Amino acid sequence: MVPAEEAARELFHTEETHSDEGAPFYRELRYCRHGRLLPLDFLFYADSTWGSGRTLKRRSTLISLARINSGNFRITYNKQQFQCPPGSFLAVRENVFAEWSVSPPGVEREILLFPPENINSLVFATLFPLPVTIIPPGEEKDLIFSQLTAAVKNGNISNFQLNSLTWQLLMLLSRHDRTAQLPPHLYKALDYMEQHLCENPSLECIAEKANISLRTLSRLFAKHLNITPAHYLNALRMERARALLLLHPDKNVKEIAYELNFSSPALFSESFRKFYGTPPHAYRCHSGDFTVE
Repeated sequence: MVPAEEAARELFHTEETHSDEGAPFYRELRYCRHGRLLPLDFLFYADSTWGSGRTLKRRSTLISLARINSGNFRITYNKQQFQCPPGSFLAVRENVFAEWSVSPPGVEREILLFPPENINSLVFATLFPLPVTIIPPGEEKDLIFSQLTAAVKNGNISNFQLNSLTWQLLMLLSRHDRTAQLPPHLYKALDYMEQHLCENPSLECIAEKANISLRTLSRLFAKHLNITPAHYLNALRMERARALLLLHPDKNVKEIAYELNFSSPALFSESFRKFYGTPPHAYRCHSGDFTVE
């Protein structure tokens, strides 16, 4: 696992190689450690300012979630421009090479940065399928983002609470309108999967609800999401299981297995172990605030 300090040096190296006047600088950078068996081992919080009328070409080395607090921020990725007005949120996957532009009066932003080794990239990809995602402002998003950044800065919060806030924010931000960014048939398939997740729908049923063939469904997933429909559906089910384990301590593993339409608790436990590297009982135990059932 990459130490926090090493990831920080990589982040600063990426920025400082382009540290001309007006390029971004960080007022503070903090990180918070998590439990070893959780999907997030640590995350960074950074507070940065960009000068006016500047551009910067760089590759994102970390998975990032940013809130644009002031100014107008523009990203050009793959010949497509994305505008980030004040109050909006921005999710960028790792290894995205893009041009970042600032218009007067400059930009202030707060960033949560996740080293890709310390977050399940497949789960993140199910929540944010596109390399660059712009999310409109919202009071609830602002509230959870502010709570999370304050928790990272203060450090007086349990692993369980910190992970709960993180995943609440990720899930909330992922519910943005994707219709303008993905083909309509693919959007229908994704929406049906998420709305009927506990039914464990077949791929044939999903394709039928999206009014396309199973072959076309597979092609759309490969082209736009770089993942198969089966892997995507499984990742969604595992993320729902993880959330139920952490956010609903009143539910035991058997109840969660049947709620997600697994044929047996044993099959659920084995699937969970393959995905997260630990069985659900141990995962809940190591969250910090739960005891083994």
